[in-house]
Amino acid sequence: MKIRRATRSRSPGLLNRTRYRFSCTGLTGSFSPRELSRSIYNGSSTLLRTVQTDYNNLSQDGTPTNSSLPIRKTTTLTDVSPSLVTKTEWDYDTLASGVLYTTSGTTQPIGSLTSVSLASGDSDTFGYDTLTGRLTSYTFNMNGVVAKSGGFAWNANGSLGQLELTDNLTPGNSQTCSRTCSH
Repeated sequence: MKIRRATRSRSPGLLNRTRYRFSCTGLTGSFSPRELSRSIYNGSSTLLRTVQTDYNNLSQDGTPTNSSLPIRKTTTLTDVSPSLVTKTEWDYDTLASGVLYTTSGTTQPIGSLTSVSLASGDSDTFGYDTLTGRLTSYTFNMNGVVAKSGGFAWNANGSLGQLELTDNLTPGNSQTCSRTCSH
């Protein structure tokens, strides 16, 4: 783990100094460093406070990644006796609990997204043309019931020829749109 340290005066008149520690894994690409800890000093040596931040979704070497979010922040006041500690913790809902891609067989193109299950229990399914890989159908299930679905038909030139939308929640929103090409 690469660590970057930065020291700067936060309150020049009071001579407080703050030392930061950041994760800097792979500074290539779009990685955002995460603050790991902060130490606040009175002058250069009297520790007043520490702040430690822990993250989820760590890499194999234990460092935060682009998808890491803070899960806990621990603040310790060391200039009082006994030291005071506060912890703030965060939980995050998982949007998708399962994502399935076709990995073998002949019923769907290899690599196609066929199903997404959401943490709420809702789900989406997708169907494809095995020869062209184009989307042919989708279904959105809510509370175990088909809420919305759609069918796609394609023109010979590869453009969308027909889209049929079925809305079981608001049937008046169901419709069929068609487009033909003369070329």
